[in-house]
Amino acid sequence: MSRDDVERLVRIEAKLDDLLIRQTEDRTDHGTDVRQLQGEIETTEQRVGSLENWRYAIVAALLMSAGGTVAAAVNVAPK
Repeated sequence: MSRDDVERLVRIEAKLDDLLIRQTEDRTDHGTDVRQLQGEIETTEQRVGSLENWRYAIVAALLMSAGGTVAAAVNVAPK
């Protein structure tokens, strides 16, 4: 093996090491991104659940209010 071959192999090895380091960093970054997204999804699901509960509560309150109005109108109307 000549000196040029050895130097070329050393450069190739260095490039492969750099690529491996970058790939490991990319995987770590990807894992962090996925965990952050999962946290945001959970928060969004909680908010949606809370909004759905409010929607039902508002409808129930409107129905109760309408029922009270109808009952008052029936009581006020002459018989």
